[in-house]
Amino acid sequence: MITLFMTVFACGGDEAPGVATGCSIGETVACTCADGSPGLQSCVAPPEGFSTCGCASDGEGLFVPLPEPEPMVCQLPSGEVECPPYRGDDVTEAGAKHCCTATDACGSQSDFIFGEQCIPRDGERGVPSTECPDEFPNFLDLFGCCRSDGQCGLSVDHVSNWDIGCLERSEMAALLNEGSRERDVLSLVFFLPVEDAVFESIDCTP
Repeated sequence: MITLFMTVFACGGDEAPGVATGCSIGETVACTCADGSPGLQSCVAPPEGFSTCGCASDGEGLFVPLPEPEPMVCQLPSGEVECPPYRGDDVTEAGAKHCCTATDACGSQSDFIFGEQCIPRDGERGVPSTECPDEFPNFLDLFGCCRSDGQCGLSVDHVSNWDIGCLERSEMAALLNEGSRERDVLSLVFFLPVEDAVFESIDCTP
């Protein structure tokens, strides 16, 4: 099975483990390089996704963090809406691209996962739970999560730029089926069954 993994963006130079948790896009914090010298790391994937330690010098001992990404803008009938920035431009088929929903919200879109549908961003994250199984439809890994309403959900937020949160299982199935054209074609190429996603509702303990 072909699986999709999040691209990790890192500054140049030696790598060292992250030193902070909880961050916002563009935030930089001090870190220590593998050789013990000081460096900086940048927030690339909230809430805990810092880059590896940036240790590249400009010749004067100054360390250069990742550039702060620009915010997205939706020009909607209700007016201009500024959306949170993504980690950076994503050129993969599965990584999310900016879109604006029909209900005047900031959204994420990928032809490969959800077709032309624009999914609202900044959804409830949910928490990992053994009560909520992962699912693996053709070419996708969906991670189980428990929502605050006591319903199991599924997340694609491990794939680059997605931030739509933990979608209830049957809702995720409906969205995947609506946008399955590209994955169905690829399934036929690899002689895999073309089937609708069916994820039954499951209760969990928030």
